[in-house]
Amino acid sequence: MNPRRIPAFIVTGFLGAGKTTLLRSLIEGTTGLRFAVIVNEFGEIGFDGEAIATCCDNVVELRNGCICCRVGDDLVPTLEAAVTGVTPPDAILIETSGLALPQPVVDAFAFPTLARHTQVAGVIVVADAAVLATGTFDDVLSWLKAPPSLGNRRASVLHGGTDGQDDPIAEVFEDQLRAADLVVLSKTDLLPPAMADQLHADLAAALPAEVALVRGSIGHFDPGPLLALHDQDHVPKPSRHALEGEAHDHDDFEGLVLDLGEITDRTAFEDRVARAVRQFKLLRVKGFVALQGRDQRLELQSTPSATTTRPDRHWQSHERRATQLVAIGAKGLPYARILGAFKGETH
Repeated sequence: MNPRRIPAFIVTGFLGAGKTTLLRSLIEGTTGLRFAVIVNEFGEIGFDGEAIATCCDNVVELRNGCICCRVGDDLVPTLEAAVTGVTPPDAILIETSGLALPQPVVDAFAFPTLARHTQVAGVIVVADAAVLATGTFDDVLSWLKAPPSLGNRRASVLHGGTDGQDDPIAEVFEDQLRAADLVVLSKTDLLPPAMADQLHADLAAALPAEVALVRGSIGHFDPGPLLALHDQDHVPKPSRHALEGEAHDHDDFEGLVLDLGEITDRTAFEDRVARAVRQFKLLRVKGFVALQGRDQRLELQSTPSATTTRPDRHWQSHERRATQLVAIGAKGLPYARILGAFKGETH
């Protein structure tokens, strides 16, 4: 890598796979480097940026839309401001939303100002081992097992079987893997060792030989393999949509903002969220929980594989003590029923 240019690491992966946790592990496990961090949220309310801000001061959050569709309007000006400032960062970290395609983000670094000052060090894809292994995304898992390479897709899997309709989840995941320099198989500690080993083998067989594959546990990643990308140049790879001349949009998905009051029972609330995720086939729920009688709020993360809460910072005096969550799923989510399920209402 050209030492005169600032390395940029693009972290992508599906909703709830652990991208924010990976960034925190990288920042906290690295000393002596000043990072500029750009976080992209699909929903109207941002949580990941604030979570990362506890370990890094220079964080910019781009909300309410996927970064891959707003490169010229939002991403490029933000990057230009970061790299041409008085004290440019030592490295750039970009976390895409879970529904974003990474290749348009990579392409942004071809803009003249960015090309002079920066260079893409690598694209890191975080893949949720627990979700893949449990068959929640059967099409994705079938695709991983079926082809000998990323270039040999099975139409019956990626085009929805006999109805000819594309599977939007498989499409996004495929494009993320196509762009990868490093794939991190996260949450492997939630699986029996033999199942984790088999999933690792399936994924390794589907990836090109030059793409590195490592494992991570829930809430922890080793920053070493990520930093090793600093010593090599990213080679751009064509995305599925570019190869097939398709436009990318997010019409298949939507995000709901759920505003609740204070929660009285932490365990019961986690159970309600987990049941709602399964019942309504939600892809991710994330946000902050106000627990009655506690000055410290909780950070909640729920995917089809796991629902967890962990202590976050104390509530500030000017803040409204309320539970605010964003739920993302397929278009047409029944807002009232989901809100009622989170509240524990029975009908």
